[in-house]
Amino acid sequence: ADVPEYPPAAMLDMEKDLLGFYFSGHPMDDYRQAWERCVDLDLTQPERSSPDKSYTILGMIKDWHEILTKSGKKMAFASLDDFCGSIDLVIFADVLEKHRARLQAGAVLALRGKVDLARGEPAFKVEDVSDPAALKEKAVREVHIRLDAAALRGDDEMMALRDLVFECSGNCALYFHLMQRDKETIVRAGTQIGLSAADDVADRLRLLPAVTDVWKE
Repeated sequence: ADVPEYPPAAMLDMEKDLLGFYFSGHPMDDYRQAWERCVDLDLTQPERSSPDKSYTILGMIKDWHEILTKSGKKMAFASLDDFCGSIDLVIFADVLEKHRARLQAGAVLALRGKVDLARGEPAFKVEDVSDPAALKEKAVREVHIRLDAAALRGDDEMMALRDLVFECSGNCALYFHLMQRDKETIVRAGTQIGLSAADDVADRLRLLPAVTDVWKE
């Protein structure tokens, strides 16, 4: 029978169930750069962390369960897996109530909190929850735009590029790659000019006739 392929997330889940590990990819592949640049807690050695310091972790929520506290409010326990390890999570009632829509098994989330080392195995006490897409954007430090020098001869093309750069200003350093014949010249924009790392900005840049490529680092 001619049937559509399973969605990528479903394929990965089945691989993990059948093989015990992910084979064709990882649910966090889209966030690897953010994980490498923004996560500051090594889950292979969480016992080496400081209980007084706040850390950022990013991973997939697993083993979710909730309990009712003596005050009648719900709190939750779970675990988080990233590329190199896992850690137990403790989500108190106020955090759970504020972020309930995001906190669920299978979700990939960025968490801020502290490590509890007082009860045997380290546990992560969640203080804040954020969309990993925001962390992904934060992890980008540079935006690179490759231009066709021949297409920039007209004032209209230059003005369109300038207007979009100023409209979509941000914190990323901006680099222009000028292609002329077989030679590429790289020019960094002034330090007072920064660009947003949002995906829609890159999409808008690619629509300009003089822009041949846009990427982030």
